[in-house]
Amino acid sequence: MAIRTIGVLLGLCVLGAACGGLPASPAVQQHIYPGSTPESNVAAVIQTRYVAFEPSVVTIHVGQTVEWVMDDGQIPVNVVFPKLHISSPTVIKGKWYYTFNAPGTYRYISSIHSTMFGSVIVKS
Repeated sequence: MAIRTIGVLLGLCVLGAACGGLPASPAVQQHIYPGSTPESNVAAVIQTRYVAFEPSVVTIHVGQTVEWVMDDGQIPVNVVFPKLHISSPTVIKGKWYYTFNAPGTYRYISSIHSTMFGSVIVKS
């Protein structure tokens, strides 16, 4: 019985690690405003649908904000910018905002779904 319990607990720990994604940076977590709008102007909205980001590519200007709306049924999702080393929390429902302050092309993924990826193009 004790061995079975340990096995179940280990399985849950592995499952949690596989579904958790990268931890959100404390600096980025301040951009989470459940049910409200961010302080800055939202220039683009990206939604999660059918295990994909829609639209997958948006173009904004320096200083503008992108809003991700996570609401794909009961499917958890996160937004991860590997080169910036930032990520949103992994959630089933919610919104996450990020303001881009430098021009460039920023590629992002969901660390738990290989079909979910996109880009934010930031122009000066």
